[in-house]
Amino acid sequence: MAYRLGVDVGGTFTDVLVLEEEKGTLTLEKVLSTPEDQSVGVLEGVRQACQRLGVEPSELDAILHGSTVVTNLILEGKGATGGLLTTQGHEQILHLARAWTPGPLYGWMGMIKPSPVVELWRTRTVSARMGADGQAVEGLDEAEVRSALDELVAEGVDSLTIAFLNSYVNPEHERQARDIAQSAHPNLPVSISSDLVAEYREYERTLTAVLNAYAKPQVAKYVDHLESSLNDAGFSNAKLDYILNGARKSVSQKSRVTLYSAAMKIIHSQRPLIYLYHPVNYFGVTKKVTGIKVFGDGLIRAQFAGYAT
Repeated sequence: MAYRLGVDVGGTFTDVLVLEEEKGTLTLEKVLSTPEDQSVGVLEGVRQACQRLGVEPSELDAILHGSTVVTNLILEGKGATGGLLTTQGHEQILHLARAWTPGPLYGWMGMIKPSPVVELWRTRTVSARMGADGQAVEGLDEAEVRSALDELVAEGVDSLTIAFLNSYVNPEHERQARDIAQSAHPNLPVSISSDLVAEYREYERTLTAVLNAYAKPQVAKYVDHLESSLNDAGFSNAKLDYILNGARKSVSQKSRVTLYSAAMKIIHSQRPLIYLYHPVNYFGVTKKVTGIKVFGDGLIRAQFAGYAT
């Protein structure tokens, strides 16, 4: 018989559902989540579900995994120390953000602006510039890129974002800079904005890439640990996939997978971003929304193997 297993990690419980494909029968198992290491709760739930069915781990054909790892990581402020490489003259893109502010009249006076995900002193610029028509105004200087990267790494950066002006039209400079970064600092995770959001609006695209870089190292570590734990427990025959809002990626793709989080769609919808400004917030998302699906269908822009509500 063929068995497919789905697991969803929440703040309190981890739910496991097993489908026996020939008969169409479903078996549900619920265990406590383990916030200190969510893979422990996942593994326990999967084990208990298999025991209830009398199924050996090797009989599972697929394990599909959904979780709030990225959401929680952002809300708790436990992501990577990020660095930003951008176009000269645009180093304050995360600070300037958008001019639209909450109403009614003078509503902006009560707005608590969230701190940028990457500090200004961990931002560097290069003189390379791509025009709005996709033609290079000034080419990329490899020595300049390497110097900026060395400075950022010396500042303690452990995850890098590359977001250049007009890269949504022509990503060539971003891709060249990424290749240079991977050559100069092979262990440094790199996110480029044109791979994530090939759309105009510099602030939204840059913030999306920055948040991706913020979450990427921790999620990659979690995925590696979970995959290893499942293999050790005898689930090595099952294909392990990660799901978010209907998008799915397999573990084998994780090195190239990009991460969207709960904050991603907010920056693509100005009003929800503004409505969520409260005295206590992280990157435009308040603590009040932890674990709650606030925004409705389509509000999270998902592309990958990460996790969010």
